[in-house]
Amino acid sequence: QRDVPLQVVYPVRAGRYPLVVASHGAGGNRSSFSYQAADLASHGYVVVSVEHVFSNNVRLKRLFREGSGWPRERTRSALVAMVSDPRAVLERPRDVSFAIDRATAWTAEHPQLGGRIDVSKVAVMGHSFGAYTTLAAIGARPILDHLRPAVAPGEGLAEDLSDPRVTAGIAFSPQGPGTSRFSKASYATIDRPLLCLSGSMDDQLGHDGETQPAKVRLEILDLMPPGEKLLAWLENADHLAFTDNDQAWMLPSPARDDAQRLSKRLTLAFCDLHLKGDARAKQRLNARYANTLCGEVVTQVTWFER
Repeated sequence: QRDVPLQVVYPVRAGRYPLVVASHGAGGNRSSFSYQAADLASHGYVVVSVEHVFSNNVRLKRLFREGSGWPRERTRSALVAMVSDPRAVLERPRDVSFAIDRATAWTAEHPQLGGRIDVSKVAVMGHSFGAYTTLAAIGARPILDHLRPAVAPGEGLAEDLSDPRVTAGIAFSPQGPGTSRFSKASYATIDRPLLCLSGSMDDQLGHDGETQPAKVRLEILDLMPPGEKLLAWLENADHLAFTDNDQAWMLPSPARDDAQRLSKRLTLAFCDLHLKGDARAKQRLNARYANTLCGEVVTQVTWFER
């Protein structure tokens, strides 16, 4: 057993609302999606943000202190250790299932949340390591090859960690193959609608700690089965542009304002379509609409569908 801290943001007005489970990146916590959660709640969603204790900010600080070398090297080593830890990798999707379990219980018995959560419609969203959580929750299978300590049989695909209650996924900075989490074979079992956002400067961390170019993230398009898979590619958006909370100023990104405007509007449209059944939302899920949201830094959105 372990603690799974949760934070809930929900609409003030009475009603029954679809559920969105938010998963933070490596070194984040349950407040990492505070602005995105508030935006979704204002449009009629309940957002439960999960804190993954094997890869949260507390563990990042501890691993940083235990490391050696310059701060940049220690930070990278700490991140590699977390995203290669089987407790972090394999337990994150289970934390999502736990959050859905709790939301189901709350809608029946909680004095404030009782009757408010529609657990028949559930999305999972996450950034970076949280994007891994999202992909795993809708069918992607992680690999065992780079987990330390090793998990039997030591290589190949892990078991199916998806949750059948999850309707759709939203992944900011989804991992392409070559990380400690996914190989080219990992994506073939993604069987639900998926919205991805990434960008031309969104480099990813390889399994060996080396930086891989942003374009590696685009490889997932050809590795997933076709059907309701969308990817918005934001010109000039870097990895940190998709961080969204009141501490984000410590990790500056010139593209953040533009990227957050895009991510909030596209996420809302995707959730309205797949969680609320609003067919009109499909008119906001295309290149034409996305490009109306560009700004001074993110100057163009290239739209992919599969």
